Amino acid sequence: LELTPSPELSSSDRALFDITGGALARSPQSGTFEIRSVKDDGTVLAVVRDFEPRLPWWLYRGTQALAHERIMRAFGRALAR
Repeated sequence: LELTPSPELSSSDRALFDITGGALARSPQSGTFEIRSVKDDGTVLAVVRDFEPRLPWWLYRGTQALAHERIMRAFGRALAR
């Protein structure tokens, strides 16, 4: 995915990015990716909103969604370090 920072909607505890393209997105403007600090203990929340995958939903769930899950788990492990 191609992410473009959205500084006007970001803050000290929230980084917001527009999904502006990439091979996995259906359209050039396909949702947002947000990383937010939710507690003082280092808890971080990553959210993808309004994303439209390029693949049909039935195919996305068995392929791209599985890859996305693995990537987010790896991202979580990296943040934990």
